[in-house]
Amino acid sequence: MTRLNFSLLLIALGFFLNAQQIKVLSQEKSDVSFRGISVLDNSVFWVCGTKGTVGMSYNGGKAFKWVHPKGYENRDFRDIHAWDYKTAIVMAVGSPGVILKTKDSGNTWYEVFKDENANVFFDAMDFYERNENIGILVGDPVEHSLPYILVTHNKGELWEKISSTDKYPPMGAGEAFFAASGSNVKMINDSTSIMVSGGNTSSFIVNSKPAFKQSLKKGTTETSGANGIDYSSFENYGIIVGGDYMNPESSENNLILFDYNRVKNPTFSYPEAAPKGYKSSVTIIDKTKAVACGISGVDISMDKGKNWKHISPEGFNVCQRAKNGNKVYMAGPDGKIGMLIE
Repeated sequence: MTRLNFSLLLIALGFFLNAQQIKVLSQEKSDVSFRGISVLDNSVFWVCGTKGTVGMSYNGGKAFKWVHPKGYENRDFRDIHAWDYKTAIVMAVGSPGVILKTKDSGNTWYEVFKDENANVFFDAMDFYERNENIGILVGDPVEHSLPYILVTHNKGELWEKISSTDKYPPMGAGEAFFAASGSNVKMINDSTSIMVSGGNTSSFIVNSKPAFKQSLKKGTTETSGANGIDYSSFENYGIIVGGDYMNPESSENNLILFDYNRVKNPTFSYPEAAPKGYKSSVTIIDKTKAVACGISGVDISMDKGKNWKHISPEGFNVCQRAKNGNKVYMAGPDGKIGMLIE
């Protein structure tokens, strides 16, 4: 490549990156912190958060329908999964651990699971993208060192609790999942999931048989470690984000890359230029592009997470690409809901 062509390429890349920006769509619910999002297509998405709040938009965030499931108005909904504009499921953190489902666009809800153990704490859910009947929920250890695992095979109507050291290795003292964005577990096929933990120890876990567990680099505080994960099954690469939510300006150990083809154990690497500050969520857009967000702002990568550019200081807790589309929506504190503009 000639020097001129290379220079033109750099200029074009610079224009492209500078064109990326975040548009805030709504802060109507300014007293609510959103941590759960489920994006169906370029127009339809659901969010959930504090004060028992669930919202849905059918027109790309131009307007929202807000609902508060009756009897759960004071609960903190940290994750949500939607199958269509009528059917969705939400997860409440804290005790009792509750999962609710609606089939009529949020007008009515019913319990599909409840655990009244005083120590229960749910963290995240995920459903397999090629068969959304199958899902998993992860929570912190309750009465032993094993993670709290629930699985469903019928769109969340029934949940089965799993206690198996063969497929789910024990967690260390002070190790748990961060319920920051509902994104620290990812199903990669109909029986295998990957998950990341933080706290005193941060780990990458695969519920293969035998189970695989790998320690991840983290800061020295118990508020640091991995917070969110995404994985491209087509490209066999993934991105882990985190850091220290009590020190959001620090970029120390806030992103780890991994390759995983399910034939051998994953391998890990680190970016050449990390995103800015603490990140709680990441979403892979296509074979090279990804977006990461946190209360420190939003960053974008064009090369599978190797290099990141800070594109907005707007703080968000969670971001997600549309399952059937290419739009990226995000949600966060102070009722903030946004969209990536390209």
